[in-house]
Amino acid sequence: MKRFLLPLLVALALPTAVSAGMDSLKYNKEADDNGQIPFPAFPSTYGARTFAAGVLTHSRCAATQGYMTGKEAVLNAQNTMYKNGYSIKILDEYRVMKAAEMLSDVCIELKVNTNNREEFTHFMTSFPALNSLKEEVRKLLR
Repeated sequence: MKRFLLPLLVALALPTAVSAGMDSLKYNKEADDNGQIPFPAFPSTYGARTFAAGVLTHSRCAATQGYMTGKEAVLNAQNTMYKNGYSIKILDEYRVMKAAEMLSDVCIELKVNTNNREEFTHFMTSFPALNSLKEEVRKLLR
């Protein structure tokens, strides 16, 4: 039940939120002639990139294990970034996607249960086989 309820709520809420945001841009004093506000460049800091890589890792593992579809995984990652105050554009950076791919490949291979937050967190923080991989990921994200 929970597996179907969340995507349904996202599907209902997303179009409303998107259209509401776009309408308000037209009447903003800072908007240009096309009704668009010039947004500042998004801050892609090391902390933001590591958070994004973790979010993508979790979403990719969950999708591969069948807990959500690929589209749901993308929406989940974007929603998590937005709720934590990060730009979703960071998810599109090559080094973030590569780091997430490297970590999630290990997660998928070892069949870590991504629906159990404690197990997933334990895997990401204290699994000895990840130490060398984590160092490689840190260098990639710097």
